[in-house]
Amino acid sequence: MKFKKINKLLAALVVSSLVSAAAVKGAFINGDIHFKNGSATLNAAPASATEISNFTGVQTNPTPSTADFSGVTDGLSVTMLDLDFGGVGYAGAKVINNFWSFTDGGVDYSFDLTYITAVTWTGTALVIDGQGTTNATGYDSYAGTFQLSTSGGGESPYTVSFSSSTSVPDSGTTTALLGLSMLGLAGA
Repeated sequence: MKFKKINKLLAALVVSSLVSAAAVKGAFINGDIHFKNGSATLNAAPASATEISNFTGVQTNPTPSTADFSGVTDGLSVTMLDLDFGGVGYAGAKVINNFWSFTDGGVDYSFDLTYITAVTWTGTALVIDGQGTTNATGYDSYAGTFQLSTSGGGESPYTVSFSSSTSVPDSGTTTALLGLSMLGLAGA
């Protein structure tokens, strides 16, 4: 009986230590953010394009967004910078600080693109995948992935509509806490 109480006490101490350490370190931003209603211009037909620019009308879309982004206001204006992505088949370093950014309720959100992982042409859509760092006021920055998918752009001036999302994985604290709670239950 005493052994079970000691196990519960130790599990509680470990959990509270992890929570305290997370509070001191700060919280990593995590979740998915989606954008809608955007249009932009390609410098050539989609299968041959190497640059997308003049982003207009880009807005936040919280409906499919998750975790720290789920409460973002719908329809906020998003600034997106021009992207020279190297063309279909390209993968490599591409540093653009504040590639996308917006502000909601005093919180500044942004994404620093650091690497393009793939550029593909599906026959109907140009898809650009990348990696970088997601930032938000009050959160620790965290690594994330970015995807932009176009439609249209068949004739000059090659104006396309697009959808975009950025995903930031959980930092691991949730998994650690879940595992420790399972340990505590096993000892009960």
